[in-house]
Amino acid sequence: MEIIRSHENKKIKHISKLKDKSYRQEVGQYFAEGVKWVCDALKFDTMLGVVDYILIKEAKISEYSKLFASCENVYAVSDNIFDKIAETQNSQGVLAVLNINRVCGLPSDNGILYLDRVRDPGNMGTIIRTACAAGYREIVCEDCVDVYNPKVVRSCMSAVLHVDIYSSQDVTIDKLKKSGYSVLSADIGGKNIFELKDVPKKTVLVIGNEANGISKSVSDKTDIFVGIPMCEKIESLNAAVSAAVLMYNLKNIKGE
Repeated sequence: MEIIRSHENKKIKHISKLKDKSYRQEVGQYFAEGVKWVCDALKFDTMLGVVDYILIKEAKISEYSKLFASCENVYAVSDNIFDKIAETQNSQGVLAVLNINRVCGLPSDNGILYLDRVRDPGNMGTIIRTACAAGYREIVCEDCVDVYNPKVVRSCMSAVLHVDIYSSQDVTIDKLKKSGYSVLSADIGGKNIFELKDVPKKTVLVIGNEANGISKSVSDKTDIFVGIPMCEKIESLNAAVSAAVLMYNLKNIKGE
């Protein structure tokens, strides 16, 4: 196995640049760390070709050699170089460079998740992971933290491989409404989600900014505001927690 020992190696420089959002968007790639993450990506590789190449820390070669024996484009990296490009403090010693799944057209599922200015990487990663678990395969992002930000990628636990991410520049609320979707926006003053008995079959669930909620432009186009009842001592829930409660309950109301 080839061992990379230079900081000037093209692959090493490429990964360092992938920490920058504009470069990720330019080349259409990102990277992910961890054994489970990389193995999950390899399961998708035969279908989507998501894995470009894999890097293994030199100290981990004997541990991972069998695991990745059948993979092409696997390279070892000297320990000091790997530690510098890794995002995690206690890295498992393996990472993969992955191709971003570009999607086009309008979403087609009956339930779509629309994220309006969700800025915290931890929230974004948790929301994507929960959306995948709850059966929301299509997510529209408007002015959000980059889904392929290393912190988001780490927190979503490979769930980003299972969903389609759309930009609001391509998929607007107006386009969705014209396609027959009703817009349900999370709001503390909205209808109690646990008392809601019926919702339209085709719905867009909007989760707003952590501090300011949904934007006025989205609010003006909302058909139904939905909320989660709170005890008097609590004013609001974390955006990711709210998204989880609403997603699961809407699926239950719709019988999906």
